[in-house]
Amino acid sequence: MGLLIFFMQIESSVNIEPYKFGKFWIVENKKWNISRTDVITIANKIGFGLYRGSLFRIVGKFIIPATERDFQDVLREYLEDTGIIGYLEILNSLEAFFQKNGKFTISRLQIISDELFLNDTQNICYKFFKNVFIQITTSELNAHTYDQLPPDKYVLFSKIQQRDFKPSQSGKYLDFLSKATSWSIYSQNIKTILGYLCHEYKDETTGYIIVLTEQCPDPKDGGGSGKNLFCNLLSHSTTYCSKPGVQSKFDEKFFQSWNGQRLFGISDVPKNFNFSFLKEPSTGSFILKKLYKDEVEIPVSDGPKFIVHTNFSYEISDGGLKRRIIPIEFTDFFTKSGGVDAHYSCHFPKGWHENDWNNFDTIIIESIQTWLKSNRKIQSASLTETGWEKQFIHSHGKTITDFIQENFDNWIKLQEVPSTDIRTSLSTFYSENAIDRKYQHSAQRIASAIKEWSHHFGFECQANKQRDILGINVKCYVFSEISQPT
Repeated sequence: MGLLIFFMQIESSVNIEPYKFGKFWIVENKKWNISRTDVITIANKIGFGLYRGSLFRIVGKFIIPATERDFQDVLREYLEDTGIIGYLEILNSLEAFFQKNGKFTISRLQIISDELFLNDTQNICYKFFKNVFIQITTSELNAHTYDQLPPDKYVLFSKIQQRDFKPSQSGKYLDFLSKATSWSIYSQNIKTILGYLCHEYKDETTGYIIVLTEQCPDPKDGGGSGKNLFCNLLSHSTTYCSKPGVQSKFDEKFFQSWNGQRLFGISDVPKNFNFSFLKEPSTGSFILKKLYKDEVEIPVSDGPKFIVHTNFSYEISDGGLKRRIIPIEFTDFFTKSGGVDAHYSCHFPKGWHENDWNNFDTIIIESIQTWLKSNRKIQSASLTETGWEKQFIHSHGKTITDFIQENFDNWIKLQEVPSTDIRTSLSTFYSENAIDRKYQHSAQRIASAIKEWSHHFGFECQANKQRDILGINVKCYVFSEISQPT
C-alpha cells in the first residue's frame, strides 16, 4: 500500500458515521451540556490515545501523531449537522468544553501500549517503506505489503521512510563507504556495526560504544573525513540525535538533549573525553533529568546506542571499556578531496537519486542481517598502523612515543638493557627536549608503554628482570621475539 492510499484512508476515516459510538451531549435544565466521560469514551473508540505522554491516533493499521486541534476537529466532524435539534447550541457547548477542559480530557485518554507496535525483537528487525515493510532475520529477508501486518499489530507512522524500496547493489552510499573507510578489508565488520546501530533492539548484552576515529596520526590533520555524515545518514533508517562533546558534563544533565532516539551521537569529543561515563548507560539503566521535571530512570531496553566521533583516539583504561569500544577508522580521502559534497558535486543525501536511496536501504538491510548472523556480537577490527600509532600517542603522549621510537631498534639488538641505562637516556631526552618535570611519566608508565610498543612490533618485553652482567646482578629490560606479532 502506497503512502497516498494511506493518507486517503486517514481522510476517509475522519468522516465517521455520525453518532456511531453514541452521543457525548445531553440536555440538563433545558441546556445542552457535554459529558466528559462520554467524550473520552467516544474519542477512545475513534482511535485517540496517549503514547508515552503524547497524543496519537490509531488509523487503520497505523498509529500517527496528533495535535489538540486534530482532536477537536475530529469530534466536531463526529457531531456533524444532520438536522438534529439544537445543533448550534451543542457545537457552542463543545467549543466551550474544549476551551475549559480540552487538555485535561486528552490527559485521560486510553494509553497506547508498546505491545501494540510491530517492534524489533532480539532476533527480528523491521524496516518500513511506502510500498513494503521488510522483515529481517538471520536466514531471510522478506518483503510484505501492509495488508499483511499481523492482525494485532500496528505501525508507528514515523517509522515509515518516505520512499519506496527496491534492492540495489551499487550507488553513492556504497561508494562513500568504500572511500571513507577500509571497506575493502573490513566490510563485514563495518556491516555488523551498521546492523547493530540500525537494529532497534537493545539489552544488557549489546552495550557497545561505537567510536569513529581517523587513520592520520596527527589530530590536526583530521576533520572532514565523513564521520558526521556517516552518523547523520543513519537518521534515514532509525532515529538519531547528537550533542557536541566539548559541552559534555558528566552528570544527570548529560542526556537533556535526548528525546528517546535510538542512537545518541557525541561529536568532536576532546582528547580527555571520559569514555567510562558511558559504560553504565551502554549496558544498563541511567537517570534522565529534564528541565523542570523529575528524574526518570531509563531502562536499558529504552536507552540509546552510542556513537562517539573524534579527531583524536581513545584510551582503553579497563577491561569493561575494552569489551565495549568498537572503532571504525576513517581515511583521509574526503579530507584531501575538500569534503564529501565537493567530491560528489552534490549534497549528501539531498542530491541522491532513487537508486542511491535504494542502495543505502539495501546495505542497511543486509548489514542488519549480518549483525543478526553474528549472534549479535561485534569483534573490534585491527587498527591500521597509523591508527594504532595515534592511539598509542593518545594513551602515552608524544614525548614517550618519540623516545621509544628513537631507541627501540637499539634495545632489541642488545636484547638486555639495564634499567638504569633506560632511565639515564630518558632523563637526557627530557633535558634535550625541554620537557618540564610535571610532564614526565613515572617509571611504571614508562615500563607499560615500552611493553605495549614491543608487543605490537612482535617482541615480548620483561621489565626489571635480574641479569648477571660481568658478575653483577643488574635489573634489565629483556626483549625477546615472539612468534606471531599482533
